[in-house]
Amino acid sequence: MAVNNTPKTAQGSLTTDPGSPTKFPRSVDPSNIITREDVEHKPWKYVGYRGYTKLIASEDDFFILRRFNLLNIRVALLLQDEIAVLENELDEIDEKASRKDSEDVHNGSFRQDQDDRMIVLNKIRKQIMKYKEQDYLTHESDLFGVVQRDKTPLRQLIDNSRRLRTLPIWRVKNLGIPDYETDVVSQYSDKRISTFASGIIVSLGAILLLAPLWILNALGNPNLKLAVITVFIAIFLVILSFAMVTKPFEALGATAAYAAVLMVFLQFGDGPS
Repeated sequence: MAVNNTPKTAQGSLTTDPGSPTKFPRSVDPSNIITREDVEHKPWKYVGYRGYTKLIASEDDFFILRRFNLLNIRVALLLQDEIAVLENELDEIDEKASRKDSEDVHNGSFRQDQDDRMIVLNKIRKQIMKYKEQDYLTHESDLFGVVQRDKTPLRQLIDNSRRLRTLPIWRVKNLGIPDYETDVVSQYSDKRISTFASGIIVSLGAILLLAPLWILNALGNPNLKLAVITVFIAIFLVILSFAMVTKPFEALGATAAYAAVLMVFLQFGDGPS
C-alpha cells in the first residue's frame, strides 16, 4: 500500500518540502495596516464602489436603481421614429416588387426574398427588440427596487418609522462590515421584523374569532348580538384592508366568510337566563 509522505502545511506553519529552501512566513508591515483614520481621510481609495456594492448587496431593500424615466421615453420615441422610417422603406420595396411591370419576384418567401428587403427586415428586427425593452416604463416612480417584495401595511409602518425599525430587538451582529464602520452602520434582522408583524396579525385574527364567541354566548338580546356581529365585521374588514396585503375582492370574500362564522355563533342559544 502506497503511503503519501508529503508533509502537510497549515496556515501559519512552515513549508518543509524536501529539495526546496525553507520558507518563513512574511511579517506584516505596520505601514500597510489600514486604520480608521486612513479610511476617513481617503474613503474613495479604501472603500470605493467595492464597499458600496457590498453594502447594497447585503439587503434586498438597498437594491434600488433609477429608471431614468424621461431619458428612456426619449430613447423610445427615437426608436419609434427609426422603426417608422424602416417601415416606410419596407412598404416602398413591397409596392415596387408587386407592380406589374417589375421583375417577377417571390413575395411570399423569406428564403427567396430580395437582398434589399431582407436587409431592411433585419434592421427592423433589431430595432423592434430594442423597442420592446422599454416595457419596464410602467413603473410609477423614477426609483424602483430590483428585488420587489409585497409587504403588509403593518410591516411598511415599521419600515417607515425610524424609531420602530431601529429597536434593539431587531439588531443583529454586524456581518461582513469592516471594523472601521461598526460605529456608523447597524444591521437589523428583516426576518425578525417580518415574524413580529405576522405574529401581530395572527394574534388579532385569534382575538376576532374567540372574542365574539364569548360575547355572543353571554348576551341574550338578539339586537345586541347583531350589534356585536356588526362591530366585529367592521373591525375585521378594516384590519384586513390596512394590515394585510389583500385585493378589495379578496378582502370582501374573507369578510363574508367571517360574517358567516359569526352568524353560526349567533345560533348558540340565548345565553344564561
